[in-house]
Amino acid sequence: ALAPGASVNVRPTILFVGRLQARKNVDLLLGACAEIESQPRLVIVGGCGHVGLPLGMLMGWHAATKETLNPLFQMLRFISPIAWLPVATLMFGGIAWMDPSDASAIYLIFYCSLFPILTGTVSAVHSIEQKYLRSAMNFGITGADFFLRVILPAALPQILNEGRNRLIHL
Repeated sequence: ALAPGASVNVRPTILFVGRLQARKNVDLLLGACAEIESQPRLVIVGGCGHVGLPLGMLMGWHAATKETLNPLFQMLRFISPIAWLPVATLMFGGIAWMDPSDASAIYLIFYCSLFPILTGTVSAVHSIEQKYLRSAMNFGITGADFFLRVILPAALPQILNEGRNRLIHL
C-alpha cells in the first residue's frame, strides 16, 4: 500500500501482439489501479487520459476519423453507468486475484471518465484559432512537431479546464 500523498507513475501500455499479451497487459493495468489505495479514482482518470487525449486529438483533427468513431462514442456515451453494472460484473467476474466488485468499479470509473475527456479534447482541438495553424504552416512545422508544438499547447488550457470540471463531479 502507498502512503497518502505518494506519487505514482503508472503508464498503461497495451501491446497488440496477440490476445494473450493484450489480456495480460489489461490485467496488469487493472491490478496496478486496484493496488493503489490512496487515490484510485485519480489513477483511473489518468489512465483515461492515456486513451482519451490521443483519441480526442485524432478525432478533432481528422474529419474522417471523427465521422467514423463519433457515432459509436455518441451511442455509448448516453448509456448510464448503472446499466453497465451487470455487464461489468459478468465481464470481470473471472479475474481470480481480484474481487469482481473492485474490477467492476474500476471499469465503471474508467467508463464514466473516458467520454468527458474525449469530448472535451475534440472540442478543444476544434476551437483552435486559425492564426496558430497558419503560423505553423508558414514556418514549415509538420508531422509530430505540429501536434506537439502547435495543437497540444493551443488546446491544453481547455482540455485541463474540462478535466478539472469532470474530476469535481466524479
